[in-house]
Amino acid sequence: MRPIVSAFLYFGIVLFSFAPCVAQTPAATLEIQMPESRFALGTPIRLDVTIKNISTERLHIWKVSPQDDGRAEAYMSVEVLDSEGKSLPRIDGVTFVHDGKKDMMPKSWTRKGVTVKANQELHDFLLLSNLFDLSKPGMYTVSVKTDIPKPNSGSQIKFVVAASNSINFSVKQ
Repeated sequence: MRPIVSAFLYFGIVLFSFAPCVAQTPAATLEIQMPESRFALGTPIRLDVTIKNISTERLHIWKVSPQDDGRAEAYMSVEVLDSEGKSLPRIDGVTFVHDGKKDMMPKSWTRKGVTVKANQELHDFLLLSNLFDLSKPGMYTVSVKTDIPKPNSGSQIKFVVAASNSINFSVKQ
């Protein structure tokens, strides 16, 4: 075989051997739901969260505790956008001043975690109205994501990101 042809053949085999690494399926799906899409000003706004393990491995989710529901914000990154697409700041943390600028450090949690077996779901919720200032009437969009430790990732823990759908909701007077 000619050297150029065998070099191309070798290069092609190497490229195709990496294809499974690029096209891996996610370890989990993340879905959010709300009991309704319109809320009166000042009412609690609940967001239900479901993580489904779609892998064949057990997944470890850094939940506050196996028995404690209603604190999904401890292991979820929550984003709420206003009608102009601007991200709302969290209000549940500690306010501090750094270089003359007011900033907020989100509340921190001690987390123990739970194991979610293959094809099982973890159901939890959070109260958006405790995390964000939703005191202005308007349209909002919420989405969440979480980092899940990849099973069997060795001494250097690698994470898989699960991102949710987006939900539009309104706050009325």
